Parts: sequence; C-alpha cells; structure tokens
Amino acid sequence: MVLRSTTAAVVACCFCSAIGVLQARADEQWAPSVSFEPPREIWAGAEAFGRVLSLYTGSTLAPFGNLRQDGVRLRAITAMSQFKYSGLRYDASKGDAVTVAFDGVSRTSDLFVGYQWSLGATTVKAFAGWEIAAHVITPYDPETLVQGRSMGPKGALEIWTNFGHRAWAALDLSYAKAFGAYSTRLRTGLRVSDTISLGPEVSLIGHDESQMARAGAFVRYDNGVDEISASAGWTKTKGSDEGDVYIGAQWLRRF
Repeated sequence: MVLRSTTAAVVACCFCSAIGVLQARADEQWAPSVSFEPPREIWAGAEAFGRVLSLYTGSTLAPFGNLRQDGVRLRAITAMSQFKYSGLRYDASKGDAVTVAFDGVSRTSDLFVGYQWSLGATTVKAFAGWEIAAHVITPYDPETLVQGRSMGPKGALEIWTNFGHRAWAALDLSYAKAFGAYSTRLRTGLRVSDTISLGPEVSLIGHDESQMARAGAFVRYDNGVDEISASAGWTKTKGSDEGDVYIGAQWLRRF
C-alpha cells in the first residue's frame, strides 16, 4: 500500500549520520554553478518493493521570485500505487478460512502553500495543504480500514544543511490526516565531485494500519538545472518476519 511519514527514531539517526560528515570545512559555502534563477521545478519518480509499484510527479512554483530566494512556494503532487497481497479470510460458503488474493490501487493528490527560509548553510521549507486519497482493494477486504476515500489537511517540512562544500544532510517529514499517512526520510551525502554525491538514507513510512522502516544508499547527480537520483536498500514492515529489497529513482528539472 502507499505508506508514508514521521518518527523521532529517524530524526535521531539524522544527527548521528550528519556527525559522520562534519569533517568537511564548515567555513565554505556551496551553491550550484548556474547563472540563471529558475522560478519553478517539476519532478517525477518511481519506486518498487515486494509486490508494490509506485509512481509520482509534482511541481513547485515560486510565484514572487525564484527558487533560490526565500519566499512563498506553491506545490502540487500526485501519486499512484499498485499493490498485491493475500491473507486468510472467512468464507461462509465453505464454513472455513481460505487464502484470498487482493489487488489494490491507491491514489493521492496534494495541494500545498509553503514558505522557504535560508538560515546560513541551512534551508528550511514548510508546507501546509490538503490531501485527497483513495484506496481501492479488490475484492473488498473486511479486515482493513485503509480503503475507500479520505481527505484532510497535510503538512510537510524539508530541511537541507550544507556542511561546507563537501557534505550535506536532508531531512523530509510529512503527515496527512487522510488514513493517518506519514513519512520521514533522512539522507546524508558526500560530494565526490561538483555534480555527484552519494551516501546513506533511512526512512520510516506508514499509515493507520502499517509501518515500514528502510535503510539503504543513494547516488545523486545535480548540475543546478537537472537532478537525477537513484536509491536501493532493505525495507521491513512492522510485524513481518521477512523484508524486501526496495529501489527508487527520481528526475527533477528547474526552469
């Protein structure tokens, strides 16, 4: 299922991981080597793990300036997931429990208004908005509440810190009232060149009925205009004895 957003355990990992890259010179500042000032960005991505495939796309607009300046931000995101699972359910016609295979489709749409602050080497973006979510499971599963339609407020927080020229850390948090969906992701990156960085990532994702932890690594290319990242690692759902490999990729363009 589509799973998402926040916990103190992962926040703690943020500081532990960041300490490992603090050997970068803190008196240096880093910025993309591009001369233009883009007012908008768009992105699209995909991820897969187990029997789940998710696709998403979004855009951010700085209506009164550009993305490198502090100010108001407008954002829209849409996502879709397809998933499969099976479980024992009581069959009245057989008078016993039988294994039932379920197919699911999940869709979400988010609209946000936010603001960006620059605090020295740290950039903070805070968003508030509204999410509409729909989870359709076939056949109907009487043992899950996370199906049908739901909507409600959603908040998101993004923090990016440069540790000199060579290292950075990024923490993304979000929570939605719809199905209680939440997600947290921390990345700490080491720049091996002006455009390429790599490092570890951890995340905690969930909703009202499930929670999933991830740990892996990523590589990121960013020339100031286009950004491409790919990640892979191990994911485990709470209460499950087994885990799965996950992979993900994203492309972003500023213009």
